[in-house]
Amino acid sequence: ELEFTRMLDRLGPAFSAAPAPSSGDHALPAAQPEPKLTPHAEVVTRLGNGPVQVVTDELALRILAGEISRSRHLGVALWTSGGASLTAAPVGVAFAFSHRPPAYVPVGHRYLGAPEQLPASSLALLGDALRTPRTLRFSHDAKELELVLSRFGAGLGARAWDPALASYLVDPVFDHTLPGIAARTLPDLL
Repeated sequence: ELEFTRMLDRLGPAFSAAPAPSSGDHALPAAQPEPKLTPHAEVVTRLGNGPVQVVTDELALRILAGEISRSRHLGVALWTSGGASLTAAPVGVAFAFSHRPPAYVPVGHRYLGAPEQLPASSLALLGDALRTPRTLRFSHDAKELELVLSRFGAGLGARAWDPALASYLVDPVFDHTLPGIAARTLPDLL
């Protein structure tokens, strides 16, 4: 279905099913009035049994930065466009807290019906918060996260704990992906 039929409803009456113009009628549909802007409501979705805050505006991102800087422990996960870390673009950043539900900041989703999102350059607003010295940051493959986010002004800095690095130090030949580490160290839970 690829959401085309649902998207048709969002396009409005100018694009809805209408009689085909006759061969001599080349008029364009009438212009639609501009929609009124309303204050952005907080987007909350669910992950398992708990809510996840989806941050899609600058004010919510600034509030999230404040919560990150006050947090003692923080999990950070990055999704990229793929490829080399020096050229990959961020698609989204997820944050897990010990004191509140997780948050996700989409910045590079590109598909039909993609959610409203901030530009990747807005990640710079998180820069100081992510480098707060008192916060212990947990991130798988912190090197990639640092390389990608630092290009946008939001690197982690020091004090990151990285399961991929720890796995490599234990045995360099193992699979150091998160599923590989989990399968090796938590086989009874999977």
